[in-house]
Amino acid sequence: MASKKKKRPAAPPPPVRTAPPRQKVAGPSQRRLEMEAAQKAAAREGVRRRLVAGGLVGAAVLAVATYVVLDRRGDAELRDA
Repeated sequence: MASKKKKRPAAPPPPVRTAPPRQKVAGPSQRRLEMEAAQKAAAREGVRRRLVAGGLVGAAVLAVATYVVLDRRGDAELRDA
């Protein structure tokens, strides 16, 4: 009877080459700079919106006050006549 051939263990696979680790760049990352710029822009936009809204409210109050004053003057003229 013929003897069976013994299986030899397989050789381990060759090591996988990896890229060298990246060097840390001094200072904030590009993403962080972009986020800070976006936050500043949003803050500036908010201030601008508040100023515009305040101006519109002021103009409306001035218009109502002017109307009331002129209306009372007209009523006084009618009473005096």
